[in-house]
Amino acid sequence: MPLKNRVAACLLASASILYAQPALANTVCDLVVSKGRVMDPASGRDEVTDLCVTNGKITAIAKSGLSGKRTINAAGHVVSPGFIDIHVHLTDDYSLSYLVRDGVTTALELEGGAYPLKPYYDQLARSAYMNYGASVSYAGARLAVQTGSTEGGRNRPGAEALGRQSISEEQQAQVNTLIESGLSEGGIGIGLGIEYIRGADQSEVYRLFKTAGRSKAIAFVHTREFTSADRGNMLNAVLEVMADAAATGAGVHICHVSSKGLGDTPIILEAIRDAKARGLDVSVEVPSYADAAGVIGSGLFDDGWQKRWNADYSSLELPSTGQRLTKEVFDDLRANRPQTRIQKHITPEWTVDAGMAEPGVIIASDAVRMDPGLSGDPRGSGTFSRTLGRYVRERKLLSLMDAIRRMALLPAQRLERMAPAMARKGRLQVGADADITIFDADKVIDQGTALTPAVAPLGIPFVIVNGQVVVDNGQLVSGTRPGRPILGTLRPVR
Repeated sequence: MPLKNRVAACLLASASILYAQPALANTVCDLVVSKGRVMDPASGRDEVTDLCVTNGKITAIAKSGLSGKRTINAAGHVVSPGFIDIHVHLTDDYSLSYLVRDGVTTALELEGGAYPLKPYYDQLARSAYMNYGASVSYAGARLAVQTGSTEGGRNRPGAEALGRQSISEEQQAQVNTLIESGLSEGGIGIGLGIEYIRGADQSEVYRLFKTAGRSKAIAFVHTREFTSADRGNMLNAVLEVMADAAATGAGVHICHVSSKGLGDTPIILEAIRDAKARGLDVSVEVPSYADAAGVIGSGLFDDGWQKRWNADYSSLELPSTGQRLTKEVFDDLRANRPQTRIQKHITPEWTVDAGMAEPGVIIASDAVRMDPGLSGDPRGSGTFSRTLGRYVRERKLLSLMDAIRRMALLPAQRLERMAPAMARKGRLQVGADADITIFDADKVIDQGTALTPAVAPLGIPFVIVNGQVVVDNGQLVSGTRPGRPILGTLRPVR
C-alpha cells in the first residue's frame, strides 16, 4: 500500500477510536454544535457529527455522548471553520457587524497595514466582533519620516501628494528602521501599496524587501500601476515583486489579482504557479466581486487612467445615485470632493472566474467602510456568502471543501509562521480555537449591492468566535465582543 494511503488509513482508524472512547460519555461542554455536516479542510473530515466547545476551544468531536450548557442544532447545515479575511480596510463597529454576519471570524488589515500599530489595535479592541490584526504600513512609516509625525496614519490629508514624492536613501533607511520596529511590536508582515506611493522607484521597493527578508516577513503588495492598453505591463508589476522576494528571501502576497491583472490575469496566475513550483514564497488572493470601490482623489485616477485601464468616465459610478460619471462630474469631484467614493466597473467578470478556478488562490474581500443608510461597496457584507452561493453552488467553479479551504485554512497557514496564533485557526480539530461558521449550503448568498451595501447575507445563521456565539439565528448578539488581537512575532535578523 502506498505511504499516503497507509497514512490515510491510520487517520481513519484513529478517528474511529476517538468516537469509541468511553471518556466522551457524559462530557459536558460550554456549547455543543449538534448534527451538522462538519467540514475540516485540514484533515478532509466531511461527516455529520457533533462538536464540543469549552473555554473557547474545540475539545471533542463525537457522534454521541456530548451535552452542553447550550446546544445549537445544526442539522441540514455545514459546520465550517470561521472564515479568515486577510484584506480588509475596516475599523468601525457598523461595518464590522456586517463582516461577521458574512461568516468572518478573523479580519486582518494586511494590504495597507497600519502605522503606528497601537492606535489601530486599540480601536479594533472596541469593536472586536472577530479577531483582528494588521501588518506594518510602509506608506504610514514613509509619511512619518517625510513629515516627522505619525498623526493620522497613512490616510491623513496630503498623503497622496507626499506619496508622489521621491525620498532619499537616508530617508529610506529611516523608514525601514521604523518597519523593523513595527514588526518587533507585533505587526503581521508589511503592507505595501506601490500604486499609491508613486514616488517609490524600484530601488526603494527593493530595499523594503531586503528589510522584509531579514525577518522572513511577508510583504502584502498592491502592485505598481498598470495599463490595459499595453498588454503585459500588469505581469511586469507582479514579476517585479516576485524578483525582489526571490533575491531577498522575503515572502510576497499579491493582492486582488483580478482587479490588478485584468486581461493579464491568466498569465499572472501562471507565473505565480511556476514561481511556487520552484520554491518561491508567494501567494495570491482574489475577491468574489469584479466591481470595486475607489476614492476619486487617489492616485488611481491620475492623468492617463483611461489609457491604463482601457476605460472611460462611464466606467465609473457614483453609488449614491447610480449615476455614471461624465468628464464634468469627474473633474468637479476630483477637484472639490476628492474623498468621494465611486464604483469602478473595469474588471472583467471572467478574471474573477479565473482566480476562483485556480487552486490555491486565497479568497479575500478588500472590504471598505459602510455607513448607515449610504451607498458603497458590498464586499464587506457578502464576499464569502457570494463565493459559496455563486461560485460553488451556481457556477461550480470550485468545490465546497476547496472554498472552505481557501477562505479559512489557506489564509491561516499563510500567516502562522509570522503569527503563531493562526496555527489554531482555519481548522475544526480538537485543540483548535472555536471560530466556527454555520451555513446552509443550499441557500447561502450575498444580498448587498452598491446602492444598498449594508445588507446581511442569507443562509449564515450562526457565527461563533472564540467559543462565543456572535451571530445567533442570523441576529447579531448585542454587546458580545469576543475577538482577540492577532500579533506577529517576527524579529529582524542582522
